[in-house]
Amino acid sequence: MGQVDSEVNVIIDGMSGANGWISHGAFAANRNPLKVKENWEGVPDWVLEVWAGNEKRANRITEKRLRWQKAGVAELWEVTVGDGQKIIQVYRLDQEGVYQALPIEGELICSEVIAGFCMEQAAIFANLVEE
Repeated sequence: MGQVDSEVNVIIDGMSGANGWISHGAFAANRNPLKVKENWEGVPDWVLEVWAGNEKRANRITEKRLRWQKAGVAELWEVTVGDGQKIIQVYRLDQEGVYQALPIEGELICSEVIAGFCMEQAAIFANLVEE
């Protein structure tokens, strides 16, 4: 089906982790021409970002989201915890290459990019510690 990794350094257009390309989780389908070595070279199909929620990071969250969007990552899951909040936001690229935030209805969240991959919100937050 594909390759999954966590805390993976993704190299896109010659830019690496120091430039914001380290994700908490990433998936690349078998059909994806991404090169999987110690680092991933190319654009993943799905990325997970986990953030400790505080207002000082809002610009960094937006900046990184825009980088994944510009790179063409089809689906981005953002999980924010802390400051009393537990938020999951799912973004998918539209036909113009712009992320659209999707409504999350109910406890179960499913990916359109990873066939058969669904998670309950409670399971996502179960092992995350608020800062």
